[in-house]
Amino acid sequence: MFKLRANRINYIYIPLLLIVAAEFFYKNSNLNMQKNPIILSHLLDIAIVFLLYFLFMTITGSSFRGTITTSIIFFILLLVNQIKIIYSANPVYIKDIFYLNSAGTFADILSDTLVPIITALWWRILIYVAMLAGICVLAKLFDHKIMNLKKRLITLFSSLFIIVIMLLPITFINDIFIKCFYEITAEKNNNTTTNMRYYYQHGFFSGMYGQYLTSMLREPDGYDRDEALAILDEAGKISNDTSFGQPNIIMIFSESFWDPDLQDNVKFDKPIAKNYNSLKEKGLFVDMISPVFGGISCNTEYEMLTGGTLTYFPDCYIPYMNLYNNDGYTDAPSIIKELNNNDYDTTIVSTWSSTLFNCSDVYNYFQVDTVYYDNDLENVTKKGGRISDDYMADNIINYMENKDPRTPAFYMVLTAEAHMPFNVSKFDKYDIEVTDSNLSEEETGILKSYAQGIYDADKMLGKVYDYIQTIDEPTILVFYGDHLPFLQTSDGNNIYDNIDYFNTGDETLDTFRKYNTGCLILDNYDITYDKKEYMSPYLIMPYILNHMDISLSPYYKWLYTTVDIYPASNTFVSINSKGEIVPTNSLDDDATEDCSAMLSRINWLMFVDNPRR
Repeated sequence: MFKLRANRINYIYIPLLLIVAAEFFYKNSNLNMQKNPIILSHLLDIAIVFLLYFLFMTITGSSFRGTITTSIIFFILLLVNQIKIIYSANPVYIKDIFYLNSAGTFADILSDTLVPIITALWWRILIYVAMLAGICVLAKLFDHKIMNLKKRLITLFSSLFIIVIMLLPITFINDIFIKCFYEITAEKNNNTTTNMRYYYQHGFFSGMYGQYLTSMLREPDGYDRDEALAILDEAGKISNDTSFGQPNIIMIFSESFWDPDLQDNVKFDKPIAKNYNSLKEKGLFVDMISPVFGGISCNTEYEMLTGGTLTYFPDCYIPYMNLYNNDGYTDAPSIIKELNNNDYDTTIVSTWSSTLFNCSDVYNYFQVDTVYYDNDLENVTKKGGRISDDYMADNIINYMENKDPRTPAFYMVLTAEAHMPFNVSKFDKYDIEVTDSNLSEEETGILKSYAQGIYDADKMLGKVYDYIQTIDEPTILVFYGDHLPFLQTSDGNNIYDNIDYFNTGDETLDTFRKYNTGCLILDNYDITYDKKEYMSPYLIMPYILNHMDISLSPYYKWLYTTVDIYPASNTFVSINSKGEIVPTNSLDDDATEDCSAMLSRINWLMFVDNPRR
């Protein structure tokens, strides 16, 4: 009788209790993301936990040790998940394993705010730990050691086999899981607008698996390689405008740059982005739609430096980490290669580590001539815990002062000062003061610290612009923000929910504003610009290259032909050929829909099909 009871406890009750504890922690930590659960996917959630539990139990050789192992892994996973949610509004994904080589950089980012995050979650953590401890005590009381080696090996390899089959990109099997357990229809998929809600609706482990399945690359409908190649061949016959000549190109990737003066909830004693707004009259200002919100800067960088677009990749896909993983990408298109082919000297200066987002390998695939990372920079000055924007302005000026004037240059810097965390203690000294606010004291302090970072980024822009006006070499300055900042209080409340600018009642407009950053294209030799109101990051450099006196590949010539038909988009919101802001899944315009379909096929050809051959 005891053996029968022990078997029931070990093989049924303990894994069920583990899933109850995990779901309690996740759902109670994210009550603002409530969504009616789907029963079938929650059954899969239970099955996944059973599978993992049996795997760890057979590896360790006893139910008690297996329970402890499973409990520790689940606790770490769910805690990391909550930390990631607070920093990025996205849960943990299976593919986040690729972040492991960037662990040091992320630890640095977290160092100042990890304690407040843990403090905000303390009672949930305490209850979860108590639940896990109780489960482990139960497992100890009814510990069952697996002595039969044959049964142990069969269970071990059966569990591993099922896990491998579930994870392999086998379309037939993947589609069965999606159809049977996730009930993915256009209507239901549109209702689940964030991955946090997706996990809430389908269960934590099942949600993670469902996100993994739907994030796999799939060939676009109607893709015909020969047709796509023929379109590019025809585009190769187009002649460049050439009016820009062969200028130096300085690119400032300004971390989290957005104009705080657009919102009215917190007012400051002076304009935050004075140079940014005044210089709109000097060159070309473009409203962009960023592919990301609150983080994953490398996705904006990917679009800017390749012309590839995240619109046609799965949600939460990170090309730098998921795509650039074989030598075939040495031949994939990039702006860097286009400029190298025209005898440019190309340099990227990053204020981050070489391991972040796999950028070291990616820059090698791009064939950047020279790359500097944070550890390569000398005599740095810091502000707000990061390398200061003023230091990076001087870095640009120093390079330009010492470069060979006979060789045109592409010089890109990636800033860090305006990166999270945001809190009133971030800066020792402020140049701005709050004059009025209807937000809480903490929210006001967070917005003030962000605004100080933007104030300094704006001064950097002014400093570099003023400098290029003093030199004779024709030079273009490209300044843009990668995404809006992620603004949350210490207890996890989203500050955007309280900012009127992002809550107009028009869902499409509100979504656009969350992803809308600006790009300034400036110069020192009186360029005449073709005015464009909107462009996504993937069209900014094709716009410039198609006006330069250089040899240009057919891909970038073709890409520029789309600028007036489908000028800007991401997964959620687009600008159609009429200049209207519309949901991406409802373009409401035949010309835009046709252009979008062809863009998805060309995107697949250049960044998936060709590199894999």
